[in-house]
Amino acid sequence: DSAEEPYNAAYRLWNAARWAEAQAALNAVAERYPNSRWASWARNLEGRAYLDDDKPATAARVFLDNYQTNPRGERAADSLYFLGQALTRLNRRQEACRVYDELAQVYPNMRDFIRERLPRARTDARCD
Repeated sequence: DSAEEPYNAAYRLWNAARWAEAQAALNAVAERYPNSRWASWARNLEGRAYLDDDKPATAARVFLDNYQTNPRGERAADSLYFLGQALTRLNRRQEACRVYDELAQVYPNMRDFIRERLPRARTDARCD
């Protein structure tokens, strides 16, 4: 897949905490390769780069878009989880709880990375 190398380069920018550069590079991957499996990965990591850059409102928009436009994408469940994180940081806790409920309902087989973090996220959002 020709999107893998540019995704990996963008990942390295994110990993080096070069948020603005990572955001731009990840957006470019998703825009240039919208039908690649890496588009879901790129949009999710782009959202995380905004979240890490203390821009939770922008992050929330990116996560929601990734989930809605590609619900079968490999990182759609991750995007729902991180959408909940962004909403919690925006003090929109009820919405975060609804997102976590949807995550559990739509993706019962979510990857362990998310499954292990979900109980704490629900506690942080003060879900019932």
